[in-house]
Amino acid sequence: MSVKLSPMSDAGFEQYKKHSIEVYAQGMLDQGEYPHFAAARAAACKEVTNFYSTLQSGESSHPFDIKIGEKIVGYLVYSYLIYQGEKIAFVDYIEIFTPFRRKGYAQQAMQLMEQHVKKDDLKIIDLNVMLNKVGAQKLYASLGFEYFRPRYLGPNPEQMTRFDMRKKL
Repeated sequence: MSVKLSPMSDAGFEQYKKHSIEVYAQGMLDQGEYPHFAAARAAACKEVTNFYSTLQSGESSHPFDIKIGEKIVGYLVYSYLIYQGEKIAFVDYIEIFTPFRRKGYAQQAMQLMEQHVKKDDLKIIDLNVMLNKVGAQKLYASLGFEYFRPRYLGPNPEQMTRFDMRKKL
């Protein structure tokens, strides 16, 4: 089955926002960026709240429900931003809900996003991925993304926890 990207409704965006904080906090905990869930959740809430304040006000942000038919199977949010003087696309968040994983939906959603980005004449898509998300890294590599630079996030500035990946279009 083919996925489609549908712009999020305001209510859907609020639901997504609450969900993404919990998922992001668990990811930071699993990655070892924070020693317990309360610290990870507090950090995630702060970071995500700052992100959403710019997301809601910026015309360059694109929040989508990933759908099969009318069923929401995940979320994709990407933004356009200026990096070193060049306008690029940045994948802020992608998730396929657990019951729908391993069916190619994330790959299809990323390919649809790439079509949108190309229509807007952008030449680069960036994203970052946690080190422990090996499946996601493989997916992105299969789509033509390459490792771009390491990221040192969390309370320990010397602990590499993520990679930025880049695809040139």
